[in-house]
Amino acid sequence: MIAINKFNFFIFGTGRLAHSFVYSLQNAGFYISGVYDRNLNNAKEFAEKFNIKFYTSDLYNIVVPKNSLIFLAISDSSLVDFSIIIKKELDLSNKPFFIHFSAALSSDILSQIYNDSNFIGSMHIMQTFPDKNIYSLENCYCAIETDDNDLRNLLSILAEKLSLKIKYINKRDKILYHLIGVFASNFLVANLFYTKYLAEKINISEKELLDIILPIIDTTLQNSKNNGIINSLSGPVIRNDYLTIEKHRQALQSLNNNLLLDYYNVVLKIQEEIKKIL
Repeated sequence: MIAINKFNFFIFGTGRLAHSFVYSLQNAGFYISGVYDRNLNNAKEFAEKFNIKFYTSDLYNIVVPKNSLIFLAISDSSLVDFSIIIKKELDLSNKPFFIHFSAALSSDILSQIYNDSNFIGSMHIMQTFPDKNIYSLENCYCAIETDDNDLRNLLSILAEKLSLKIKYINKRDKILYHLIGVFASNFLVANLFYTKYLAEKINISEKELLDIILPIIDTTLQNSKNNGIINSLSGPVIRNDYLTIEKHRQALQSLNNNLLLDYYNVVLKIQEEIKKIL
């Protein structure tokens, strides 16, 4: 197989992840042969932003050469239907590789393209992309999953070129792997949302709130790294300070926010389980 820098790179989809991924590809010296988006204006704006010569909203317009990698930066819910469209409208005679970025879905979601598990795969980058700004991929983990050995080797080389850390993952484990990211990032935002909610009750602005809580968040993460996650638990539960816990509950009840109170009680139960392990 030829070197990966000789491959033709195509990007299908111009969403948030695509911006950071293409930036990293170009920064590593890779040439993007073309970009597709079902919205022509999106494809045009993306192509202009990254100086990509070819863009289209019509798969029939795409000539796919030999040795091509097509990255599907589209939503999970669109992958099945889009696979059917690809099979119908794209010339597949040169057997391009197709790779999606979903953490929750395996490469099997693309199996309708070739009616086979070859030439398809997935690579998920453990990073958050809240908007279309450029976010660094350096030192992020890249979960690679495919039944195709050639594609596995190609994606491994690509990950190294992009300074990603490689994690090979089985299809059956992908949904749990995705949940790891959800708990680590999305649930963290939910926690922060409630700190903001409570701060507003005592006239603390979001800017001041972040100044207050970022040091304790950083220390908690550092403690987890140095001492292990379980050994980093602190607070009323670990001290058996149930008087403070009851005051917390009373304060939350006074806010008439049942969802927040329920959330607090569930997290307390989790902390009690952690304490049993210590």
